[in-house]
Amino acid sequence: MKSSPPLWQRSLLYRTVASIVAMTLLVGGLLVAGLSVLVKQKAESEAYRRLGELIDTVESTVRIACFVKDEQLAAELARGLLRTQEISAVRISEEQKSLAYLERSPPAAAPLERQISSPFNEQERVGSIVLYPDQTLIEERIITSTVYIASQFALLIAAVAAALTLTVYRLVIRPIARLSHGLHELDAESGARLYPPLSHEHNLLGTLTADINALTARLVTSLHDEQALHRQQEIDERKYRGIFENAESGIFVADGKCRMTSYNRSLARQLGLPPAGDGNETLALSDLPWADRGLLPRLTARCLDENIHANDDFELMHPEYGWRWLNFSLTPVGPDLVQGIVSDVTDRRDAETRARRLAITDPLTGLPNRGGFEQQIKLTLGTRPEEEFALLLLDLDGFRQINDALGFNVGDQVLVGMAARLLAALKSEDTVARLGGDDFAILLPGVSSSISAGKLAQRLKKAISEPVRLENREHGLRASIGLARYPADGSTLPELLRHAELALACAQSDGGNTWRIFEPSMAEAVELRQQLSSDLLGASARDELRLHYQPIIDLRNHRVSSAECLLRWQHPTLGMIAPDRFIPLAEETGLIEEIGLWCLETACRQLAAWDARGLGLNLTVNVSARQIPSGLPPETVLRLLARHGLPPSRIGLEITESTLIGDRRAVEAWLEALRGAGCWIYLDDFGTGYSSLSYLKSLQLDTLKIDKAFVRDLNEASHDRVMVEAVTMMADSLQLSVVAEGIETQEQLQLLRRMGCRYGQGYLFSRPVPAEQLPEAVARIDALASRTTI
Repeated sequence: MKSSPPLWQRSLLYRTVASIVAMTLLVGGLLVAGLSVLVKQKAESEAYRRLGELIDTVESTVRIACFVKDEQLAAELARGLLRTQEISAVRISEEQKSLAYLERSPPAAAPLERQISSPFNEQERVGSIVLYPDQTLIEERIITSTVYIASQFALLIAAVAAALTLTVYRLVIRPIARLSHGLHELDAESGARLYPPLSHEHNLLGTLTADINALTARLVTSLHDEQALHRQQEIDERKYRGIFENAESGIFVADGKCRMTSYNRSLARQLGLPPAGDGNETLALSDLPWADRGLLPRLTARCLDENIHANDDFELMHPEYGWRWLNFSLTPVGPDLVQGIVSDVTDRRDAETRARRLAITDPLTGLPNRGGFEQQIKLTLGTRPEEEFALLLLDLDGFRQINDALGFNVGDQVLVGMAARLLAALKSEDTVARLGGDDFAILLPGVSSSISAGKLAQRLKKAISEPVRLENREHGLRASIGLARYPADGSTLPELLRHAELALACAQSDGGNTWRIFEPSMAEAVELRQQLSSDLLGASARDELRLHYQPIIDLRNHRVSSAECLLRWQHPTLGMIAPDRFIPLAEETGLIEEIGLWCLETACRQLAAWDARGLGLNLTVNVSARQIPSGLPPETVLRLLARHGLPPSRIGLEITESTLIGDRRAVEAWLEALRGAGCWIYLDDFGTGYSSLSYLKSLQLDTLKIDKAFVRDLNEASHDRVMVEAVTMMADSLQLSVVAEGIETQEQLQLLRRMGCRYGQGYLFSRPVPAEQLPEAVARIDALASRTTI
């Protein structure tokens, strides 16, 4: 082992003096070396200068010797020059040869040569003289000068080194020694301070003293903080141990192979383990009965490999409580250790499962909702793409009227009942869903043929059409159904839903209460329906709407008593469009109020024009359920009649039975106001809707119109005849008139007369005709009645 140097060699004073001496010696040596070079250069330069002066002295004599080529004279000059100590050899030469050469010692330095010209012509060269300096003499002079200079510098350097040493000792070393002694004696913990040396309060040593005091204070503070921290760590350790043992969450420490090194009581309870401390802290978590034993080791490996916090839920078979969901939150705490916090999240996972179930379930009926239904179809398409199935969309016709009339609670009861009927009519493997409102969807696995799908649709329609009793009255519902088949009508969910919707729209546009299977032409029909909806906007302003009139005959005298106004649409490109094609569109879009007002205005104007011509007819105008009561207020009706100078008794307003399903009080007030003013009220299409016979007693009505569906098949043995006869007798007892629609044959006419039906209309008498043709039709019917019995 290398021994340390003596104490005096390690002292700051020794090292400072040694450094100063070394630096001064180095600097002095460099200066002396530099000056020696300068002295040598100066000595050589001085020697050559003196040689040049000697040549200047004898140059004229040398010219003569060289010009006359006098060797004796040249030799004499050479001997004279050698007497000078600075010259070691002389050579005098003319152009052809050397005239004289003498030397005192062999030349060692470079010579000084000068060319000699003719004494008569400076341009003519006649010879040369060469002087060789004495190198030994030059070197002696150099040494003498160098020694002198070196001794002077040595004295100067010694004086500077001594001064520097004393200065450094007094200004640096001695104050630092005092600081060091004071620092050794300093009791910083008691608050003592170190004072700077005298006369050094405001220089670097004073700053150093202040820094030492500040550092000492920080060290004392840090020491106190460390002691306090150590005490707090001891307290925290006891607290942590208490928290660790008493925490509700399970806590453990495990290695990368899931082997626990410690765990608390809560974890033992959560995992069904014996208490810690029984020699089983090294139990491997991966050995427990997990639903998937590989998940927890993978989570632990990811936590350690990526040095990140990781958490996930795992399902465990608890020995007492069965399957439980546990959340493991892992944090790396060492190269191969993780700390885990475990929480029982069974309730949360069950709630999430319920939430997911609710997200795909209709809360009212318990059926799958739109999301659940689409999920089921996607599952079928994804897992069994080769399996054929049928998709049905079902809409309840008339549900809106029941909902509006009886309230949402009753409507909800109807929806629940309809869902139960659909389930009862289908097999267990079929899927029924409620898409929203009164729209249902049905998935029929294994059904691909049109015949099978049609039979099922008919069965569902029949199940829906069974009467439902609501608030002590029976109500009837109908169903419109659209079908699409996989893969015949589409191979994707959006395509199948779109095609089923098109088929449903087609069924609804055909009057409802029917079913349709998708056909490619239906897309064109829907496009046409959308075009009609768009074109219908502003049709009245463009003067495209027309009123046709069909006479109503008094069957007792066979004369025209009034006429019904029937709306037509003269489309600019599609021609004349029947009302059953655009009236539903007008009701859906809200245009029915504008169109209905136009019809009444036009009818009043036409009636006034006919009065001016002497044609005394009454007119009936159809009023949509959407117009009652606010769409066509009684004041508006009476104002229009007054504007054209018509009494209210000249106009009859035909309402349908669907009107009676709305706000009954508002409908009754509307009817009472108009009938009280003198207008006639007709109940159109009686027997086809939702009315109850009890309505006929309470509503302000004048006339019932029997729908042509009952007149069409009227004969001696038909059920329709029994119903028509019953309606006629009932109306007579209630003092209501009856109009039979759709009379086309003499047989129908005669039967209606015998039943006591007062009025009738139909093609037997006249088709609906434009206003300009009605007077002629009336005249023809009246003339025929006066000649013969129709």
